[in-house]
Amino acid sequence: MPSPIHIAELDLREAVETTDYFRFRTEHFGRRLGWPVLNDDGEDRHGVDIGSHHIVAYADTGEVVGCIRLTPPDCPGWMIDTPPFSSAIPADHAPGFPRHEALEISRLGVDTRFALLRTEAGYTVGQALRRGAYQASLRLGYRYWYVVAYQKLLRRLRRDHLPFRIIGAWGGADQPVAVAWLDLASAYVLMADRDRDFLHWNNAGLGLDRLAVLMEPT
Repeated sequence: MPSPIHIAELDLREAVETTDYFRFRTEHFGRRLGWPVLNDDGEDRHGVDIGSHHIVAYADTGEVVGCIRLTPPDCPGWMIDTPPFSSAIPADHAPGFPRHEALEISRLGVDTRFALLRTEAGYTVGQALRRGAYQASLRLGYRYWYVVAYQKLLRRLRRDHLPFRIIGAWGGADQPVAVAWLDLASAYVLMADRDRDFLHWNNAGLGLDRLAVLMEPT
């Protein structure tokens, strides 16, 4: 029986898949969560998306049920540089990681109706999306993440295998959006120490040349 969830990197040249993807983002982030991300046409679609990498979760019906976006450092329009999200970073804050070695991770969202469904490997939609982002980061040669996500989510992930360092937060007290950074090498070490099965799953299919990104001195 096919898995109810599968993960794939989106090719923006695919018209139908691209339309469904941006429709999901518009509904999820712009309307349901109320983030100030809609353009003048009422869509969550921007110039920064052209140079970004997009990993998408699909139900077995083909419906988009989750996503995550990876934006390279040479792509203008990072969320952390753009109001109101830039206000989450204190003016006197010095970036912890070199931007030229980092990706911005944003638009991490999962349709709550599908959040508990599993991939063929047995992982949730959120876990599979983060794994996809991790693997794509290493294939692209990046070791660090700057992340824009709900502070509550980041704190929960810190209790797992991802030692996020929260820089600051923006928004209401009930659901503040945080900016954080993550060294993927530190996450690798924690996974190796706490859950080797999870480590092996995250790194399955990555050659030693890709994993070498995590071993390079900062």
